[in-house]
Amino acid sequence: MKLRKWLNLIGDAFDKVISIVADSGFYFASALVLVITLMVFVEAILRYGRLTKITFAGELSGYMVATILFLSLATVLRRGRHLRVTFLVAYLPPKIQNTLAQIQPILLMFWLTIIFLPVWELFELSWKIDAISLTQLRTPQWIPQIMVVIGIIMFWLQAFAQVIQNIRGGSKQ
Repeated sequence: MKLRKWLNLIGDAFDKVISIVADSGFYFASALVLVITLMVFVEAILRYGRLTKITFAGELSGYMVATILFLSLATVLRRGRHLRVTFLVAYLPPKIQNTLAQIQPILLMFWLTIIFLPVWELFELSWKIDAISLTQLRTPQWIPQIMVVIGIIMFWLQAFAQVIQNIRGGSKQ
């Protein structure tokens, strides 16, 4: 019984840490949405007045959109707000629905592990060769790539937290 109590304490602590990390990424991503909005607004005003063009707005927006996507995934998963094929699952017997809910985070972890490896290798290569964008901004490519790496790690850890919740017998969605 003491082992179960310790497992619950460790599981709760892990879940809390992952939630804080995931929410931090989500809030950073939310701030980037505001930055993109302001940048597009300023560029539209400047273009309308035929004053100037913000030449780097498109490049930065692309990097920010990728960052927003990957840093938000863990929180979206934890809150249960991700897309699901519910129109098919809803017609399955409850036992099969429960089984699918149990294996979904395990399959997600497997898939994330597979996609993490080439993403990490790309980041590592960009870091080693000092790859930069071919634009006026000359952005080091490892900067947007590390955001994708961090997002995948956070997503994997959130899926792992769900596996632990499933083992413990509860779902906090």
